[in-house]
Order: sequence, then structure tokens, then C-alpha cells
Amino acid sequence: MRTNIEIDDALMSDAMRSGVFASKREAVETGLRLLAQRGRYRELLALRGKLDWSDVPAESPTSPPPHYMLQEAREPYTVAPTARSTARRKAAK
Repeated sequence: MRTNIEIDDALMSDAMRSGVFASKREAVETGLRLLAQRGRYRELLALRGKLDWSDVPAESPTSPPPHYMLQEAREPYTVAPTARSTARRKAAK
């Protein structure tokens, strides 16, 4: 849409310096996108506490259980003895 508007020169200069814009049009469009994004963000914030949200996925009979529900039997963590640790134990005796 073609629109003619009068923009404060100092404001446009500041905007052009603050970003890497190739043109005044690009600077204005970026500013308008930012305003639209802030409006959508405000709408999301208005929903805070009003939605029932769960990070736990719904279970389906065909899907495997999520990783946090798997019960694996694990061996206790052990470290194989090294020559150095064996020598220390022998020296300590």
C-alpha cells in the first residue's frame, strides 16, 4: 500500500542508525512489525492463568511411553581400577 507520511527527521535518523536498514521503508516496516508483535504478545499475556496447560503428552496405545516414564534397571556406577589406583591401594597397605 502506498502511503505518504511525514516522519520526524531526527527519529528516522536514530532508527536508521539503530539497525542495519537498507532504506527508510525497511526501517518503517520493521517498526510496524515490532508494534504488531508487541500487540500479539500482550494478547498472550492476557491469557496467563486462564489456560489449562500440561507438558505431559497425551498417551496413545500405539505410542511408546515417554522417556521419563521408562523404568530401566541400571547397574550402580563403578569405575574400573587403573594401574595407578591399584598401586596406590597396595602402597597404602
